[in-house]
This record gives sequence, C-alpha cells and structure tokens, in this order.
Amino acid sequence: MVLAAAGERTSRIRLGTGVNSMPYHNPLMLIDRLVLLDHLTRGRAILGMGPGQLASDAFMLGIDPAQQRDMMIEAAEVIVELLAGNKVGLGMLSLAATDPRGFSALDVNWGHLERAAERAGRGADRSKWRVLVAMHLAETREQARKEAESGILGSLVGYIESLTGKPLAYGSDPALAVEQWSTRGFPGFGIATVGTPDDAIETIAQLSERTGGFGTMLLLSHDCASWEAKKRSFTLFAEEVVPALRGSSAPRFASKAWTGANSEVLLGGMSAAITAAVARYAGDGDTTNQPSVDAWLPKVE
Repeated sequence: MVLAAAGERTSRIRLGTGVNSMPYHNPLMLIDRLVLLDHLTRGRAILGMGPGQLASDAFMLGIDPAQQRDMMIEAAEVIVELLAGNKVGLGMLSLAATDPRGFSALDVNWGHLERAAERAGRGADRSKWRVLVAMHLAETREQARKEAESGILGSLVGYIESLTGKPLAYGSDPALAVEQWSTRGFPGFGIATVGTPDDAIETIAQLSERTGGFGTMLLLSHDCASWEAKKRSFTLFAEEVVPALRGSSAPRFASKAWTGANSEVLLGGMSAAITAAVARYAGDGDTTNQPSVDAWLPKVE
C-alpha cells in the first residue's frame, strides 16, 4: 500500500518491496499483490525476496529456521512458474555488503551463485547484483557526523535495542553511536559511510574491488539526520559521487564495448565532419573538392 501511494506521486523511480520473507507468505497471493502493484506503477515494481532474518518471526509462525532458505527457494520457483518462466534466474541482493563478515564473503557468495546458475543451465549476470550501503554525506566529515548524531539514538540505536532487548554501551551517547556505526558497524546494518562524497567514492571503490563488479548500489534510507540534511546528502551523492563513478562498478554492456572497439573509426568520422564544416562555413562555401565524410569512415561491424 505504501509503494502504491508512492507510485501515485512519482513517475520514474522504481519501487522495490525490500525483502519479503518468503516462508511466511503464500507465493500465489504474494505475486498476485505484486502484479497488481506492477500494473498500478506501470512496470516500476521490484519484488525482493529473503528467507526471513528474525528467528522470533519463524518461531511465532511455527517454522523451523533450518528450513527457511529451502522454503524461500521453493517459493521463488513457484513464483517464476506463475509468471510463465521455467527457471529462477534471479539476481542477488547483498544486504550486509558493508558488514565486516558480509563484506569478506561478497566474492565467495558470488561464486556460489555462479556455480548454482551453471548447474541450472543459466549464466550469472552481474548487472542484476544489488548491494546495500548506508551513507550520510555532507561537505565535511565533521558536519556529516554532527548531522547523524542528531537522530541516531531515536532511530537506529532504539531499533537495535528493541530487537536485542538490552541497552547498548553507546545507547545514550550520540557521538559514540555514530563512531560505532561508522567504524565497527551495527548488527544487520553494517558499517556506514558518514563523511564526504570522497569518502563515498572510496567505499564504492572498495565494494567494486571486493565483488569484481556489481550492477546496482542501493542506499539505505535512515532517519539519523534531519529531512533537510538527508536531502542534501542525496543531492551530494547525485551531483558528486555518481558522475565520478558512473560505470566504474558495472559491467561493460554491449553498446559501450562496441563504442570502445570502434573509437578510432568514430573519432575519425567526427574529425572529418568538423573539417568539412569548417570548409563549408568558414571558407568560400565551395565544397567541390572536399572529401565526403563517408570517405573517412571505414565500415564498422
């Protein structure tokens, strides 16, 4: 319902369900709701799947935690069949990408996916790999930390304490909480980048190196900073981080590879066009002896 409301107010952004804990849902009813959402948003809905992270949920539903991952795969296979497919072929979502243990296992997990895809007769597509990162950016590290301190106790720390049922050592000091989050990390949330756009670029470079290349980076939306500071953080990411790293972590797609392979031919054609234009507009207008641009362009394949 929330995504449907967001879809009513937007026109371009894609809307993902995060993680649906598959063992807790009837796959037919779940995909029925997702297809309706996809229609309402005109093809912008994304279904996220997971086995269920909280053992307390499984206990309340009478599900053995040891079976949750098998149940997730069974539900995914049913959903693919319901959507008229015949093999799963799903992308991987790494929610714990910046958690120390999760980060160290990124390449290992991708290897598991590649082998599973090979056994199923499918290829593993890195462009479908999504990794989740927590960030809050400002013009300086000091400003970013101060902004994150303003709401971290009432949002992330309070949430973690409610799950663990006990107070945390840094639960009453916002500066210590930000220090914990940005150095050692929070359970389930990993290590956050609280700093400048340059710090964000460094984090993404480390993820790219560790993974060997992924398709999409997801930013965790948090309420540690004020709404204005949060919007400014997103703006800095869009204006300074994205242009600096566009294409650095994603695989080379066919059009980009073709352009690179034919760069000399394409640049030669551009030079020829410039020469012809100069002769036409800066000279006497007589282009009788000017070679055609086509003459400069060998055949590209």
